[in-house]
Formats: sequence, C-alpha cells, structure tokens
Amino acid sequence: MIGGMRMDLEKSRYETYDELYDYCYRVAGTVGLMSAPVMGIDTQYKGPLDPVYRAALSLGTANQLTNILRDVGEDAQQRSRVYLPLDELARFGISPGEVLEGTLARAPGQVDPRWAAFMRFQIERTRAVFSEAEGGIRQLSRDARWPVWSALILYRQILDAIEANGYDNFTRRAYVPKWRKLATLPSALVLAQAPWKTIASPGKGILAMDESNATCGKRLEGIGLENTVENRQTYRELLVTTPGLGEYISGLDGLDVRCGEYYRAGARFAKWRSVVSIPSGPTPLAVRDCAYGLARYAALAQSAGLVPIVEPEILLDGEHDIDRTLEVASAVWAETFKYLADNNVLFEGILLKPSMVTPGADSGNPAAPEVVADYTLRLLRRRVPPAVPGIMFLSGGQSELEATLNLNAMNQSPNPWHVSFSYARALQNSVLRTWKGEEANFEAAQKALIKRAAANSTAQRGQYDPANESEEAAKGMYEKGYTY
Repeated sequence: MIGGMRMDLEKSRYETYDELYDYCYRVAGTVGLMSAPVMGIDTQYKGPLDPVYRAALSLGTANQLTNILRDVGEDAQQRSRVYLPLDELARFGISPGEVLEGTLARAPGQVDPRWAAFMRFQIERTRAVFSEAEGGIRQLSRDARWPVWSALILYRQILDAIEANGYDNFTRRAYVPKWRKLATLPSALVLAQAPWKTIASPGKGILAMDESNATCGKRLEGIGLENTVENRQTYRELLVTTPGLGEYISGLDGLDVRCGEYYRAGARFAKWRSVVSIPSGPTPLAVRDCAYGLARYAALAQSAGLVPIVEPEILLDGEHDIDRTLEVASAVWAETFKYLADNNVLFEGILLKPSMVTPGADSGNPAAPEVVADYTLRLLRRRVPPAVPGIMFLSGGQSELEATLNLNAMNQSPNPWHVSFSYARALQNSVLRTWKGEEANFEAAQKALIKRAAANSTAQRGQYDPANESEEAAKGMYEKGYTY
C-alpha cells in the first residue's frame, strides 16, 4: 500500500494496463485483502480461502479503476496526470496531450467518438473486475455481506453515471444522487441474504425432482412400477434421505404462483419453465411470448422475496445441426434478458436453468463435449450478463455420461458465472434402474445417486474422470415428443 502511495509521487503516466492494475492493486486491492479477514468468512463455507481473497482484491481494484475513470478530467487538469494505459489510448487514436488539454469534450455531454469508444472499453473491463468480486462477497460472514454488496452496487452505478453523461468525464462529474444510494440498500440486503449462495458454490448443483405426477409416473413405469402415491413417495424418500447427498447437491423448494404465501411458508426458490421447439419454428411471436412470461414470473417472484430460477428450454427434438440450435437459443436468450431488464428483475438475484447448445437429437451428427462446451459458452458470453450468479444446466434427454462430460468441458477454464447442473433424468436414471421398486435395493440405489452426484460435482470443478463409468451411464434418455 505504501508503495502505491509512493507511485502517486513518482509516476504520472502508465504505459500499459498491467502497470495501471499494479498501481490499483497497491493502493486499493490491498485494502480489500486486509478487510476480508476483519469481516470474517461465513462459517458454512468450507472451500479454499484463496478465491475469497482474490475476490476481495478484485473489489478493491475495481473501485480504484472506477475512481480513475470518474476523475479523468480532474486528474488531467488539476494534477497533469493521465491514469490511463497509454498503449490503449494509442490503439483508439488518442494522444495523452488531448486528455490533458480536455479537447476530447467538444461540448458538455458531447465527446469525440474515439473517446466514447475508449471509455466503453474501459467501463466494460472494469465491470468484469466487479463481477470477479461477487463470488467472494457470497462467502463473507452474514453481517458483512450487506455493506460490501452496497459498496459494489454504488460503485457500479458510478460507471452507469459516466455512460449517462455521454462519457464526458472532462466537463461533467459522474455521481450517484443520495436518493439513488438509499434506493440500492434494499437490493443489497436481498443479495446479502439470498439463498442462491448455497447453490452457486463450488461443486454444488441441483437435483431436479419437481416433476409432475405424470412425469414421475413415466419414470416408474420404466422399471415396471405402477404410478401410485405410495410408489412416488417411496422413490422420493429414497432420493432425499441419501446419506452424504448434501456434499454435492443444494436444496430446492418448489412452489406455485402464489409467491407471497409460499415465502411465508418457508420457500425461498421458484422455478418457471418455458419451452421452444426448433422444428415448430419458432415464430418471433412464440419467442417473445416465452421470454415475456419468464420475465414477468421472475419479477413477481423477486417482489415476494423469492429467488427465481429462469428456465428457457430449447428442446432436443429435430434434425437440425448445432449452428441452428445456437441461432434459435441466441434469439430466445436475447429476448429473455431484454424482458427481464424491462421488468426490473435484479440479475444478481436469479439463477438461469438453460439447455446446452447441442445438435438436434435426430441430426445423426452428435457433437463432442469440447464442441458443445465451445458453442454453449459462446452463447453465454454473448447473452448472459456476468451479474447472474449461477448457470444451472438441464440435461434435457442427454445420457448421464453426456451430461457430465459436457459440463466438465465447460469448466476447463474460469467462467464469470457458477456453471453447474440442475439434472433430473441425468441424476436419476441409474438410481431407478438399480432400485427397481424393491426394498432390498434401497441402499444400493442411494449409492448410485451418490456416484452420479459426485461425478457431476467434480465436473463442475472441471476435474471429472469418466474412467470408472458403467455402460448404463452412456445410454441415451432422449424421448421424441417428450411431454411433462
């Protein structure tokens, strides 16, 4: 930190972003590092501390980068300093002299197009650094999370204010009015208390078992059991009483549209599923209807204090290739996030449960896990804001092995979101085949569930090894025209 203060006395220019980042690390990132142990770590968090400290470093650094972008004009005109990467200025055709002279602001709120492009680049990168900090906040002690979330949101709003000023940080100062600061406090409190923190944790996913009676009945019929209340109850008891399941699976409460009543009854999550069929079109109207319904549900759920799980499913049915799936999914996700924003849904307080990007089940050209990962992550980067904390993929008819391999391939490098699973069939198929409705197989079926849960937990960390998988795990589960 003291070294960073000395830099203020000795340096007034920074050749590269790496040099500037080092300065921000010294003067502000170190504050985050020192603050984390003072605030304390959540007692329920059992993971490594390194990601928490990296996140604290990112928050301090992002705050300082925001200060720099806000104070460009003041630093230049009052201190003759340019705290901007000179090589990046040159890339946008801007000289340090233009920054010092303030000639890039042609009139209040009107800046040179080169400066606007440069600032857009800087702001987006700074927002990405803020996103890196979010995971660490979720692991802080409960009392510390609210003020830290508040600080993060308020500093992000400074970036919004720079944009609202037309990127003019020479003649206009970006600030957040007091009323808006106060208005952010409830949102920060929701984030501090949000139960999705337990889901979006390393190695954790969701066991999707909120099927309708009809869907559960189809699974029971597959092992020769009648669809009765007793059989459904026994099977679900088998799942939820499996010893050690909580190491790999997070809890999920299902609920109806009566969000307020269910919140008071103890529910904290909701899920709404909309489906799109590629062979059926889809028409632009169908895409908009799907997206708008999801957005309205999410807004209503959040207003009642629930965390909405948003599920825009692209069905596997069809002979189309993977590029067509990407095209349709891109349109669906674009509309979904547009309407989520229009309905003032807080992105930090939702979970996304989408399909992976795969070829149609009848295409005759299955894609390797690396290809599925490439297409799916490409879609995520294009459409999903990094503020969304968790992407919980559905399996959608893939075999158990396919679903796990594809998830593992997506976690071979860091992602701005928690990329995990919310599988039903891809967790339960082996369980059903082992159980067969026989009491003597109860414990063996629970062991099969643990095996699948553990496999997907390691895949969420990018460490899955399929060497010990059975042939049963590779059997496809796709059913053409499947209905729920």
